[in-house]
Amino acid sequence: MPRLLVPKFQQNSFNMSICLTFGKLELTGEQLYNAIAHYGLLSTLLEQLFLDFQVLPSIEVTGADLFELLSGRDRASMPDPEALEQFLSERAQQYQMSIDQLKSKAMREIRMQKLKQQFAPQIESEFLRSRSNYDQVEFSLVQTSDANFAAEVLFQIRDDGKDFGEIAQRHSEGSERSTQGWVGPMKLANLPEPIRVLFCTGEVGKIYGPIEINGQYCIVRLERFHGARLTEVLRAELINSLFARWLSEQTVRARQAEIAQINAGDS
Repeated sequence: MPRLLVPKFQQNSFNMSICLTFGKLELTGEQLYNAIAHYGLLSTLLEQLFLDFQVLPSIEVTGADLFELLSGRDRASMPDPEALEQFLSERAQQYQMSIDQLKSKAMREIRMQKLKQQFAPQIESEFLRSRSNYDQVEFSLVQTSDANFAAEVLFQIRDDGKDFGEIAQRHSEGSERSTQGWVGPMKLANLPEPIRVLFCTGEVGKIYGPIEINGQYCIVRLERFHGARLTEVLRAELINSLFARWLSEQTVRARQAEIAQINAGDS
């Protein structure tokens, strides 16, 4: 099985020759590798190489799999082998590809789907472990860079009964001004920590503030709390999360093993 190569550059013809041209820009092999690393693309590249050379080839793809993906129909209606080839030929022409290109692209997608489905048994436990990350809230917000004004806003809303939305529309300094202060639904996990902590244990309708966040003073009121439910959309998100975590871990291990092998050969 091909190894996951970790580039190691020496002064050879490959590193000094041009391997990528983009407009007037010409990059040598070493420059291209450095650019990939500089732009944070190396991990992604290695993950995809790991998949294509060490994982996906071992996953079986049948003619029925291809027919189901490319036709959108149940595999029970798959034609005989000769008609299937004709079907694939027609699809290839439709997508302006060769049959080999179509098959390669479709087979990779099928293999990825099958690989991800191996994480399906872990969904329930992962949901229970990370459930709070998927809770959502809707809330009202006024934010200002003036601490004294923020205190005044809190007093007006909480003690004088002034309308939250009207004050937000007139005085808030963020994009929530256009929605009369209304924000959400938004994942609780995506909120700044001071607000997230308050909403985790807070009461709907309660007003909090002023809360200082990066130089802005916020007045917030929790409007609605949506506890996470294991919907089909969330199932797909959890599978993708489990898969991404596994792929990152496996690629790091493969890369570390490769580096250790290279270093052992140099010693």
